[in-house]
Amino acid sequence: MIIPIVSIPTSIADGLRHYKDLFPRSETFQHIAEYCTGMVLLDKPSVKRISQCLVDGPCQSSLNKSITSSPWSQESVNQKRLESIGQYHENGFTVGIIDSTLFHHPRGQNIYGVYKYWDYINKGYTYAIQLVTSAISTNDRLDGFDYKIYHRSFTKQEKLYLENSTVPSEEQDISILRNRLIEPLNFQLHKQQAKTKAQLAVELIDEMESSALAPDAYAIDSGLFDPIVIERIVQAGKPWVADSEKNRIVYNKRQTYNCETFNQTIPKESFKEITISIRHKEQTRWAFTCTVSIHETITK
Repeated sequence: MIIPIVSIPTSIADGLRHYKDLFPRSETFQHIAEYCTGMVLLDKPSVKRISQCLVDGPCQSSLNKSITSSPWSQESVNQKRLESIGQYHENGFTVGIIDSTLFHHPRGQNIYGVYKYWDYINKGYTYAIQLVTSAISTNDRLDGFDYKIYHRSFTKQEKLYLENSTVPSEEQDISILRNRLIEPLNFQLHKQQAKTKAQLAVELIDEMESSALAPDAYAIDSGLFDPIVIERIVQAGKPWVADSEKNRIVYNKRQTYNCETFNQTIPKESFKEITISIRHKEQTRWAFTCTVSIHETITK
């Protein structure tokens, strides 16, 4: 069913007005407003569907070009957005949240950055983009900071291919020889470009620390609880807390446990009652602290 969109809602127009000077062409800015409207209003938005729903709107190619090839900067837009939210994070204790999430594309296997992942919530495999995200939070407000797209590395497969494929010594075709020369060069390039999720998380922490919104502390998702991430936070002199998978190996008093079995060794009387404030409401929690070794990381 095609739902006609006759105009840009006032709330979207007001929200985008702050960014108008970042778009050199008024037509591009109008198309961006139309695109945002479609993304908010339509149940299953796509460039094609948005162009069909806009009354007297642009064709699909114009809308697509305004997003992908018009002369505007994603970095400049995000920087201006961060400047606009700064006022909400000037007072109080702020926390930088480093997380990893899936952006589902079950029918978009050919979309940039889409791979097949295990969805632990829905208990099944799905096609999705895996994002490493950063956000800034106070007691009253949570704002997105930035994100990085994680790309799987296939350098092991590329190396195996190069090791098990050869060009006959008597080959004279210059195009075949040229392609063979290019293949190891591409392998080296892909090897240099490959980044782990932890490395992407460190880049996001670097961005947060160099901004005016640098947080007072960090909260780290269990999937990003990695030595290089923690080391970067420690270098910044910030406290941190991280969730941990229950099967993570820990070492305490020369004994080896996973988090689940270690938790079973803690006497109930070791837990202390504490009061915390969540959204201006006091709540009671029971906590226990000790020092354990987790591979190269020492945590309390």
